Amino acid sequence: METNNQNDDLIGNVMANPEKAIQDLQKAAQTIQDLQKAATGAQQDIQNAMQEDVTEENEGRTWSDKDIIDALFSRATGGYTYYDVAWDDRNKTKTDDRIFNILDDSGDIIERNKLAQQVLDFANTLFHYDMSDNDEPEFKTFDEAKSALESQGYKVVNIDDTNQLDMFPDDVKKPEVKLDYGKVVSKMSDSEYERMLDNMDPVRANTIKKSVILLKSNKQQDAYKTLRSFVDYLNREKINESNFENTELFRIIAESETPKLTKQDILTFIKNKK
Repeated sequence: METNNQNDDLIGNVMANPEKAIQDLQKAAQTIQDLQKAATGAQQDIQNAMQEDVTEENEGRTWSDKDIIDALFSRATGGYTYYDVAWDDRNKTKTDDRIFNILDDSGDIIERNKLAQQVLDFANTLFHYDMSDNDEPEFKTFDEAKSALESQGYKVVNIDDTNQLDMFPDDVKKPEVKLDYGKVVSKMSDSEYERMLDNMDPVRANTIKKSVILLKSNKQQDAYKTLRSFVDYLNREKINESNFENTELFRIIAESETPKLTKQDILTFIKNKK
């Protein structure tokens, strides 16, 4: 009965003053919109902060939120990531690792097992005076260098395209890119994960535990804030330690003790007291 009376009162108020009722509804609608905007704005602030963690040196790279989390995770743990191998390791600058022999017009090898850059350097050295006399620029690419050499009777041969490997062992090893998935927490067994935490100081370990729980619950933004806060703390500690190390007081303490203490002795003592 009480609910019916309230409804009757509400209807009565609307009938008595419909304009005020409409204004009240409009205010309520505006309040809801403002709350939605505030929530969206807060979420966007976190997203913007996450993107700011991609420093200037990483401009032009395509980073996902997971990459940013992994970057912070790596800083906090000293090399471990959560989702995947670190972005830098997965996206190393590609180099031309082909290996060449340079033959003269008699077919004799005059330069053996040279990388593309070394072939380019050889050509620029060989044609240096000719280019200087004719005001011509140096070769910029391997293809330019190869064409110039072959125009003079030389041959630039990729050793992978020949049968010379057995006769002339390759003394220039091609770089091998090995990705260390053993440092990806999401791919660890429980024992590996616990072993990683055991090797950390308690504050760091607790931060990582909390972050992992949040990430497993798909709460990336909360994990980001936890990791960001911890990394900022580490940066402040590093700055404070550096400032103390460079003070006059530090110098007097370090250089006046008998037996003489080193700066590293004092820093170690401070760290152990924390």
